[in-house]
Amino acid sequence: MGRLHNGMHIMAGAHVVPRELGVPINHKFSMPGAMLREPHFVAHAARHHPRGIAYPAPATDRAVAHALAYPGTTVTGMGALALYGLPFLADGCDTVLLGRGIRKNRPATELSPALWRRDQRPHETWTVMCAGQPISVASPPVAVVDALVSIRRGECAWPAPSVCVRAVQLIDATRRFCNLNPESIRAAAFGRLDKRWLSKVLGASSALADSPKETEMRLLAAPLARKHGLTLAEQVVIRNAWGKRVTDLDLALVEPRIGLMYDGAHHWDKQQRTRDSLIQIELVAQGWQVLRFAEGTLARLPETVEEVLRRSS
Repeated sequence: MGRLHNGMHIMAGAHVVPRELGVPINHKFSMPGAMLREPHFVAHAARHHPRGIAYPAPATDRAVAHALAYPGTTVTGMGALALYGLPFLADGCDTVLLGRGIRKNRPATELSPALWRRDQRPHETWTVMCAGQPISVASPPVAVVDALVSIRRGECAWPAPSVCVRAVQLIDATRRFCNLNPESIRAAAFGRLDKRWLSKVLGASSALADSPKETEMRLLAAPLARKHGLTLAEQVVIRNAWGKRVTDLDLALVEPRIGLMYDGAHHWDKQQRTRDSLIQIELVAQGWQVLRFAEGTLARLPETVEEVLRRSS
């Protein structure tokens, strides 16, 4: 996706059709079954939704369908960020609509969005053309702030150790994939979020994390680096003797040459495992100790790194 701007065109909503033609999203619109999310992803996200809601339709299509079904409202929060290109986190979260004509705040259900009664200042609302349809969407910084509000209230969740980790994961992802900066988020949050809490999560954020799990890994590694007086670097480029790029370490403790990598689901592929093995051989040859973590082992990072440092001393 190109640079975000008011009036931008995206293809989200191209598969939204009248309710009688597919699997319902709300009282007016649906999607063809072939366009829905994989059932195991839907079930996994529902296990972490605060009220157990399962969303088969992607966040982008839900945002368009709900905006069209509730004219005069503005999409905000995770649904808006999905429209702006956020590739993670939003599919299992509620769609939130704002509007001064909403009589009463109400939570989302499987077939209706969350509704928040609130006026928007003119500069806080953009028009986004979704598959040719104009949709009112909160500006990117406002959408981030509203998503953070939902996270703090416990209305928006995914697998993570704490609310603060989720908040940093969200900010990392919007900095990396939506090109937002902390200053714009801070300005949009005035009067809406606790200043001290927001400063804490903005201070812990980075624009370099490629995934929420990389964010979580960095937050686990940072206290260890401070404790031992080590430099923690992100996206460290490793080249071979001929200058060819071998890989980028997700994180590195520079002085002891310890690399930290998070292996997501794509690393299960046989071809990728072979490639990872060749990378590992090259890294070891260059004197790196590389620790690879997955979802089930990431929590063990602090004790593992401590043990490696102890044995290396």
